[in-house]
Amino acid sequence: MENASLNLARKWRSKTFQEIVGQELATRILQNSLFKNTFFPVYLFSGQRGCGKTSTARVFATAMNCHKVAEFQANPKNTPVPCLACDSCTAMSRMRHPDFVEIDAASYTGVDNIRNIIDTSSFLPVLSKRKVYLIDEVHMLSKAAFNAFLKILEEPPSFVVFILATTEVHKLPETVKSRCFQLFFNPIKLDNVGKQLARICKQEEIAYDQDALELIAQASEGSLRDAINLLEQARFAHDRVSKKVVCAVLGYLDDERICSIALSLMSKNHEGLLRQMQGLEGMTVSREYVLNRLQELWYDIILIKYDVPTKYFAKLSEDLMSVIKETDISLITSCFSQLVDISELLSKTSNKQLLFESSLLSITLEKKKIDDSLFEEVNDGASARSWSNFLQAIEKVVDPVLYSILTQSSCKNFDVEKKVVQITTLKKFAIFQDVFLEQKKQYQPFLDRFFGQGAVLFVAFEQIEVRPTKQRKKEASVVENVVSKKNQSLQVVSHIDISDAEKWKLTHTLLKHFGGTVREVIKDTHESDA
Repeated sequence: MENASLNLARKWRSKTFQEIVGQELATRILQNSLFKNTFFPVYLFSGQRGCGKTSTARVFATAMNCHKVAEFQANPKNTPVPCLACDSCTAMSRMRHPDFVEIDAASYTGVDNIRNIIDTSSFLPVLSKRKVYLIDEVHMLSKAAFNAFLKILEEPPSFVVFILATTEVHKLPETVKSRCFQLFFNPIKLDNVGKQLARICKQEEIAYDQDALELIAQASEGSLRDAINLLEQARFAHDRVSKKVVCAVLGYLDDERICSIALSLMSKNHEGLLRQMQGLEGMTVSREYVLNRLQELWYDIILIKYDVPTKYFAKLSEDLMSVIKETDISLITSCFSQLVDISELLSKTSNKQLLFESSLLSITLEKKKIDDSLFEEVNDGASARSWSNFLQAIEKVVDPVLYSILTQSSCKNFDVEKKVVQITTLKKFAIFQDVFLEQKKQYQPFLDRFFGQGAVLFVAFEQIEVRPTKQRKKEASVVENVVSKKNQSLQVVSHIDISDAEKWKLTHTLLKHFGGTVREVIKDTHESDA
């Protein structure tokens, strides 16, 4: 009858090493310590919330003082400890053991509390062989308290064992950590959390759906205590723990609603988006969660565009898949960036609903603006920006000869209906027409990204005015001599140092294709004067 008044988290707190979930290494070390009858003066248990630090400390303290420790050391397989039946174990289960002291350092942070521990630790144990002090959240102790604690931690009485537990081990002074035997408690794996929740449901006769337990496990982030508390909330919310109930408890939206919001965003359905947002006002929904799931969905959409399996959403609706297929990848990535920016804005406002709605609506409006005007603005300056982005993207992808030609070209026109990107370049580059065909597979994906799916590159080799840099003037002189092959009397002045392959990229490429040597040349002035 005593357990009937306990909540699930307390009722299912581990009482033996076998009941501790997901901390196999830590429990094995402690059991071996018991078996060899070798104990350290100070233990330090560190790890995130709800992963079993305090429970393990209590089990270890109970086992150290169990009256059957000697039998366990003689035959560990047949005599588990703690036995939970002797006087010491019974006193521990009722939290009335005279030789066990548990202190919450978050509440007792002062030096006086530590001095009290130092004074009482000198007294011999009453019921057992050892006195055990468990100090939880030890990082909350004051600096003065830590300083007073150092001496007793270094040389405690032989019958005293200290167990320190903390969620923030980095806040402990190095002088304290160096005196401890440290054990690290990892976040509990999702599978282990799910199995434990299923075990609790069966024992407590709680009706449940497996996907609901999986969602609870995921939301707990490795904390079994948080998972059990969520299970109990869902249990009281409905007679069956379903995914829908768990979503309501957590303030989550189901994946179908998330996909519906995404469909409104991508299809520019402003009215539909507003109705969906208004529908959230009467629900206890976490805006941060909705935004996070939208970001994860958008990441999956990007993966879909590149024919990569999704990571966060197993299945998307046919309507959403259809819109994804028709939407350009540049618009999708732009929207993803805006969703990420909203996260920062939400963290700085108290009126999250208003900001959330207006921010999502601005994404659809901006998307519509881009859709309606993208190609209209090409001839007014947007083409230059798209062309510049295209060149930056292909620099490390295409052949250096092609890249050099393209950097000396200009984007003159874009035919929206035919999706033809027309560029003009120097007439002398006509000898490299084959390079454009050979390199099409390399540059086409980037052409699609910045000018639309299926865009075609049309190159007109005609003389245009180019204002080369000082470096390009030198390279242009070399290229002119290779390409034009004009019949004129030249005089060799000196060899040119072209050892820097990065600086003379085009020159090296031309030598690779045509061979020969490079020298600086000028016209024969005497012949010219004649």
